[in-house]
Amino acid sequence: MCHGGAYESTKDMGPGWLVVQGITEAIKSCWRWGWVKNECERVKSIHDRFRDNIAQGEDLPSKYDKALGALELLVVNDVNHRGDLLGKTISQRPVFSHIYTTTRKSQELVPDILEVNRMNGLLSDPKHAFKNELLDYCLVQLQIEPDIQQKPNT
Repeated sequence: MCHGGAYESTKDMGPGWLVVQGITEAIKSCWRWGWVKNECERVKSIHDRFRDNIAQGEDLPSKYDKALGALELLVVNDVNHRGDLLGKTISQRPVFSHIYTTTRKSQELVPDILEVNRMNGLLSDPKHAFKNELLDYCLVQLQIEPDIQQKPNT
């Protein structure tokens, strides 16, 4: 479940910490997909009501447009959340642990935090990653905010 620097930094917390974190995320994911399913069913019911009243080139009925907007919002937010989650977990996976450094920062009055950074040098160069670590390159690209216009780093 966890490998390399991430494991070394959390081993005194016990493996239960990672298991609880994984279970919590799985429950949240189940809830989010339930919301998407409910919203899809709502859009379908509204579509069935209005399907004969929608002509090509005309605006959608406002109820239908709002239902589609709500579904879009749920899906976009979940995609953004998944990208963020990917960024938090990728450094823990065995195949990528050599690309990241994990350090534990102790703080007073609050729990310790783990700071994860990409290693400097060739491993952080996008062109090198594209040629030599293609999977890592693709996963890093998936973490880019979709609303921000960025050119690929190749």
